[in-house]
Amino acid sequence: MEVDLKQVLRSARRWWWIVILCPAMFCTLAFLYTQRQPPMYSAQAKLFVDPSGDGQYDYNSILSAERLTKTYQKLVKNREVLSAVIESLQLQLTPDELAGQVSSTADGDTQLLLISVIGTDPELAARIANEVAIQFSTYVRETSTSSDGQTLEQIDSTITQIEAEITTAEEKIAEFQAGPNASSQSVLDQIATLNATLDQLRPTYATLITTRSEIQLRQAIAVDPVKVYETAFPPTAPFSPNLVVNLILAMIGGLIIASGFVILLEYLDNTVKMNADFVEMTGGPMLATINVVSKLTPGRRQLFVLDQPKGGAAESIRLLRTNIEFASATREIATLGVTSPNPGEGKSTVAANLAVTLAQAGFVTALVDADLRRPTLHRLFETGNDRGLSTLLTMPDRPWTWASRETMVPNLSVIPAGPLPPNPADLLSLERLRQILGEMRTTFDVIVIDTPPILAVSDPLIIAAHVDGMIIVAAGGKTRLDALRRAAQTLHSGAIRVIGVVINQQSSKSKDGYYYTEYHAVEEKIGNTPRRRGQKTELPAGEGKGKGTKLEQSSSAD
Repeated sequence: MEVDLKQVLRSARRWWWIVILCPAMFCTLAFLYTQRQPPMYSAQAKLFVDPSGDGQYDYNSILSAERLTKTYQKLVKNREVLSAVIESLQLQLTPDELAGQVSSTADGDTQLLLISVIGTDPELAARIANEVAIQFSTYVRETSTSSDGQTLEQIDSTITQIEAEITTAEEKIAEFQAGPNASSQSVLDQIATLNATLDQLRPTYATLITTRSEIQLRQAIAVDPVKVYETAFPPTAPFSPNLVVNLILAMIGGLIIASGFVILLEYLDNTVKMNADFVEMTGGPMLATINVVSKLTPGRRQLFVLDQPKGGAAESIRLLRTNIEFASATREIATLGVTSPNPGEGKSTVAANLAVTLAQAGFVTALVDADLRRPTLHRLFETGNDRGLSTLLTMPDRPWTWASRETMVPNLSVIPAGPLPPNPADLLSLERLRQILGEMRTTFDVIVIDTPPILAVSDPLIIAAHVDGMIIVAAGGKTRLDALRRAAQTLHSGAIRVIGVVINQQSSKSKDGYYYTEYHAVEEKIGNTPRRRGQKTELPAGEGKGKGTKLEQSSSAD
């Protein structure tokens, strides 16, 4: 599986507090643990394994000594040795407790055996290491001497037995030779058999005599197969605890745990992200991503394209406008609905700012608040809400201009929601809505309609039947993917065109200050010239082509 480095960095930035907190917590615990641990010292004594005792070695004897060294490594913590050490030093320990402090290793392929002892007292650790070396050397020598004594007894018993067999055979031969039938064939055969037996017994007898002499000689010179090569000295510095090593290990462990948490959270996080496949999910592409706008308080300040025209969020809205123009190249978009899966995802803010940028680009634009349950556009544009769409729907004799409000933005008119009706869905289902939009199409290039959340009520589906396309606004890191998918499926079930998805309130650490000074100046020129249906707005030379009626051509000052 390929690793997307950008996605890893995005995840680390999103969950930065976990990435920092886990290593910091582990390092703090490691520091406290290290401070509470007593200093530990290690003393080491060295033994030299010399089974021959003569200091002269050939290749075979060296190999034998190396193998013997590895064997002795397993015998150092023999209970008999440790008990002797405890008795000699008067230690208040059991053999098992002492065994936990003692360790032995063979020094590579040499004949050196290293005995290490750890403890909180450096002087005592050195004394124990030296005493273990002495007691183990004594143990090996006594074991070897005891073994030689047992072997010598067995050899003497065998020699006595063979001597008796030789004597018996010689006496029988002498008896056969002195008898009256010494020359008979049967006697000669028996003598030959006895001589053959003697030929086997005499070499064995001679070998046993030689072996007994060697053992007696070894016992006489008292060969010591294990000697103390280097005594242990009290260490000057503790080997544990090591604060630096503990902190490094804690840091690594904390990062591993943090990575596991982040991976788990990302796996369980089913919210909308920029790298989602929106075409497969909704049938439309991602049109724009709008970062979180700082200091965005309810009301007039929600029109950030006016308050922060050069900010990143305003540029994202202009990108949204451009992408809508591209979408209109294949099919005209004169009426555009804006909805969201759930409340609180910023659809009204997106609709209002989109309408402003369309007007600034020279499109004669109308913004209609069709959210007859929780209207907000009248607060954004600071207009009255005593009459609006609801009154137009209930008063067929009133023209739409009666409820329309001029705004501070040239080319932009707003029709607020009006007084809240008790039955919004029934009211929107009237043929009157189609009539109002049809009349407005003769005056405006683009009509942007703010609708309620589609998963909350059925109103958006009713309104969507009268528009050329719908935009779904989803909150980054908040809207769940299944909610976005169900919202798109609801629209598609009504054969309604989904133009695309806008990710709103996207958390980002990138700066907003990307300035399009020249392009912004072009937009201001366009925005100062009112448009009428059929009128083309020419851009300055070299900046692009003029737009046709409505959103029929794909060109933009961006």
